[in-house]
Parts: sequence; structure tokens; C-alpha cells
Amino acid sequence: MMALSLPSKADTPSPCPEPPASAIADVDTLIARSSRIALVTLDAWTGAKPDFDAYKRRAREKEDHREKTPQGLDRTTAQLPHYRLTVVEMLKGPSDVGSILQAGAAPAPKGAVARIAAGRKPWDESGDYRKRIDMDFDAHEDDRFWSDARTGRVRFGTGCSLQPQFLAGTRYLLFVGPPHVKAYEAVPADDDRWLAYVRERLRDGRAS
Repeated sequence: MMALSLPSKADTPSPCPEPPASAIADVDTLIARSSRIALVTLDAWTGAKPDFDAYKRRAREKEDHREKTPQGLDRTTAQLPHYRLTVVEMLKGPSDVGSILQAGAAPAPKGAVARIAAGRKPWDESGDYRKRIDMDFDAHEDDRFWSDARTGRVRFGTGCSLQPQFLAGTRYLLFVGPPHVKAYEAVPADDDRWLAYVRERLRDGRAS
């Protein structure tokens, strides 16, 4: 009898099997179409904050097999929260802009919520959370970033949405315009290859 093989992780359907062409356009198109390109850092979170007490309550009630409470997140305001980002350097666009608002994902991921509900610290002390959120592809020397149009720090979510997260203490190269998978990269290093590429393209006018 032929043995049945289980599907590998690579065979698992992507939440976005066909991203919009605009979200994976070539990087020179991204540079040219962006109204602003800026190095930014996190200033403040302006969206609705998760109600951790409600999450804890739900976790206790689920454990006790009681009926869940109706209280929780106000999902009408939590769906599209915004970050206020401080402009460190404007590479393209008006130089007098001090901050930019950017829609993004909620600041606490499901893993952090689960740890809080279980009475543990919300953030991974090993730093794995920051490494995952602020992946910089080895200062963008990793060929995956350059060879795959769908690869960037922010992954496509359900409905092919792109909802970046930003953490304090990291610089990001932000492109203001239509969503793009490479528009929100973390660039903590001064010699980051992606940052250098964008600077060169803007300097010589080939993608501006």
C-alpha cells in the first residue's frame, strides 16, 4: 500500500495567495510613487489599546467553563489603529514634516495577550519578539529580501492586508503611499543595504 504523506508547512495555503500587483511592485516603482520616504522612529501609539483585564477575565471563565463575558476590545476602533512616527530624516518629500501617522497592527500580538492572560510578562525576555518584529534581513544583505518580491519585514495577512508594527528604539524606512511589502523595513544599522540602495536611487534620480 502506498504511504500517505502529510502536507509540509510549505504546502499550507498562504493567507494571501495572490497579493495585489501594487503591493509587490518592483522597488524602483515603490521609490518613484511614494510621496514621502523617511527614516522614522516610534513616537506614540494613537489607536485603541487592548483591554488586558477583559482578556484575563475571558481566560479565567474559559478555564472555569463559565459563560464568556461580553466585555472586550472595542473592535470598531481597534481594527485600524495608528502609530505616530517621528521623522528622523526625510529622504523624499517636504523637509518640514515632523511626524507621520501610519496605520498598523495592534501593539500586543496574540502571543503577548496569551502570556498576560496566564499571568506572565507580555514580552519574551529572550528578545525573540523584537527580533521577529524588527527583522532586518541581516542589514538587508540577505538575498531573500532582494530575490523575492513578496518578502519584507511585514507579512501579508488575511485579505492580503499589510499591517506593520513599530517598536520603540528602532529606526524604520517608511514609504508613504499605497501599501507595499517593503515599505516598512527596520534599518537599525547605518550601513543597511536597503537604506543605501534607496539613497543612491534618489541621489541619481533613477527612481524618483
